[in-house]
Amino acid sequence: MINALQKKINKTLATAIDNASGEYYLVRHSPLLYKAIKSFLTKGGKRIRPLLLIISYHGYAKKPSNTIFHGATGFELLHNCSIIHDDIIDDTPMRRHLPSMHQYLAVKLKSHAGRHCSGVNLALVVGDILYSLGIKELLKMKMPPDRINTALRFLLDAATYTGIGEFKELVATTKPISSFTKKEIYSIYNLKTVII
Repeated sequence: MINALQKKINKTLATAIDNASGEYYLVRHSPLLYKAIKSFLTKGGKRIRPLLLIISYHGYAKKPSNTIFHGATGFELLHNCSIIHDDIIDDTPMRRHLPSMHQYLAVKLKSHAGRHCSGVNLALVVGDILYSLGIKELLKMKMPPDRINTALRFLLDAATYTGIGEFKELVATTKPISSFTKKEIYSIYNLKTVII
């Protein structure tokens, strides 16, 4: 069951990328942008968050519908936005055994990179694009508007709390770890992981 759901999530994710490419002419505007998004999103990942969403939905829905896959895809796109941004902040060179987004783009740019056109700057923009595509995917669900609004509010709250956690973590690096209580450390962990 899990493998079948993962395959369907991956297929829905690939379709969402192709639809976005068609709608926004990604290949025409920037083949590099399209390839970066496509390769990053299709190079693996456990898809735990969308799996949990789908399994939970099927456990509670009276009449399960495939429309939940749009929500799961939106969730995965938003999650990947946060991964890209977090990899930049942590200067993580690898993600899923391949170069992280900012490293991938830095290599693609090679000698063409300038002060404003770097792998980091481009990866920030890619993360932002994934964020907006994630929200758009969520809005494709065929559900009553109040449920979509509730889901959208939840995801926006989760993104806000994740950002607050990341901010607190970065500020915390300016102090010795011994100056923090367990409660303060767990607060950062909870903001960054548990809520989303």
